[in-house]
Amino acid sequence: MKKTKTALLVIDMQKVYTADHPWYCEGMEEVLQELPAFCLSFPKEDVFYTAFRYDEDMDGIWKEYGGRYQTINDDPENEEIVEELKDIAHPIYCKSAYSCLSNTELMKKLQEYDEIILTGVQAEVCVLSTAYGLIDLGKKVIFKRSLIAGRNKEIKEAAERALSSMSPLHVRFID
Repeated sequence: MKKTKTALLVIDMQKVYTADHPWYCEGMEEVLQELPAFCLSFPKEDVFYTAFRYDEDMDGIWKEYGGRYQTINDDPENEEIVEELKDIAHPIYCKSAYSCLSNTELMKKLQEYDEIILTGVQAEVCVLSTAYGLIDLGKKVIFKRSLIAGRNKEIKEAAERALSSMSPLHVRFID
C-alpha cells in the first residue's frame, strides 16, 4: 500500500493579522504559541509558507481592493512574517489572491502530495479559498482547528461549517 504523502501549508502568517494591526484575527495569540513547534515537527521540505502581497497590476475587483486598503497595503510592516516564524519560514511563496494556489510554483509542489494540512489565517478567506482549490485538485484537506484563526470565532466556525459538508471524504478536521 502506498504511503500517504502529507504537506503542511502555513497561510499568510503576517503581522497585519496580529494584535494592534488592522486585520487582527481572534485567536492569533494561541496559534502563534503552537505553530512554530508544529512546523518544526515536519521535514522542512514538506512545509510551505505563503504571504499575501497586493499587486497593483491586478485587474477587476482587485483594483477596488487596492484602493480601499491602500494604507494597509502600503505599510511594509503589515506584510512581514510574524516574529515567531520569521527564522523558519523559508521559502515564502507570495500570492496576490486569496487562494494559495494562485502561486503556480506552489501549486505544482503541492500536487506531489496526497493530503495538505492547513494552518494560518484567515479561516473565512484565504484558508477557505485554498481548501476549495485543493479539493478541486483532488487533495485531501486537513483543517487544523487549533492552528487557524479567523476574523472572530463566529466567522471561523462558519468557515468550518462550509467545509463540513465535504467531510470525511474531502476534508478532515483535527484539533
